[in-house]
This record gives sequence, structure tokens and C-alpha cells, in this order.
Amino acid sequence: MTVIYIFAPLLITAFYNAGLEYWTNTGLTFFITFFISVFLGWFLTKTVDVFSQDAGNYAWKWFEGATDQSPGSFLADSARKGWSGLLALPSNIRKWVARKVKSTGTFWKLFHQFVTNWRNITVRPPALQPTEAEAQQLGLHSTEWTTDISLDKDAQRTARVLKINNY
Repeated sequence: MTVIYIFAPLLITAFYNAGLEYWTNTGLTFFITFFISVFLGWFLTKTVDVFSQDAGNYAWKWFEGATDQSPGSFLADSARKGWSGLLALPSNIRKWVARKVKSTGTFWKLFHQFVTNWRNITVRPPALQPTEAEAQQLGLHSTEWTTDISLDKDAQRTARVLKINNY
């Protein structure tokens, strides 16, 4: 809610002064405040929540007498971990971006392959009839169906599955 009260009025005023229409102004303000909220939530989860979980775990162990670490040394260790985490942030962001670029490239390669091969119909030659000379010469037998199985439940289910998989 803080993001809405801090950023939304500034954005609405700026967009209004820029001459944007009502729904454009509202939509842009919504998306910008949404992404700011997502970023702040991610950042606080990675910083404050991790410290809070460590502090809660330490306090539980301290009350049980299961730790020899004093509260002062715990706070010093937490501050050291937090500082090293902040120093490593640019490197971690660079690694994350590299992973995302690689996975996005893989995704688009697979997506392109899927789209280009989605409905390529394979045209097969018609089946040879057993009475044709070539079929008799090669010793081929007929593979065409001569029985009506349109009322068979399993055949109907198989036909539905094949039709769904065709798309």
C-alpha cells in the first residue's frame, strides 16, 4: 500500500501533465506501481526476511540454551553476512542476467522450432492395392481397414486423442 500512496500520485500527476488519456494514465500507473511492489517485495525477502529467520532461529536456540554464541557476536555475524551480500549483489545480478539470457535464448529456439513444425503435414503416397503389379512384385500386403469400427468405444477414444494431439 505504501507504494500506491507514495508513487501513484506522482505518476498520475506526471502522466496527466504529459496529456495522457484517463485509461492510459491509469494503466501505466497500475503497472509501474505493481512492478515497484514486486521489486520491493523481492528485495525485502532477500534481505530483511533472511535476517529475521536467522534471528528467530538464533533466539530459539538461545532460549533453549543450545548455542554458545552471544547475542553480540550473532549481530556482528549477521552484519558481516549482510554487508558481504550487498557487496556481492552486482556479481549476483550479472550471473542472474546471464542465466536468464541463456534460458530465454533456449526458450525462443525451442518455441521457434515448435511453431515452424507445428502443422507441417507429411504427404504420403497412397497405399498400394494388393492387385497392383508393384505390390505383388514386392510381396506387400494391404494395410487398409475394411472393417467399420466407428461405433467401438476404444476406437472413438483413440480417434479423439489423435485429433487432440494433431493440434
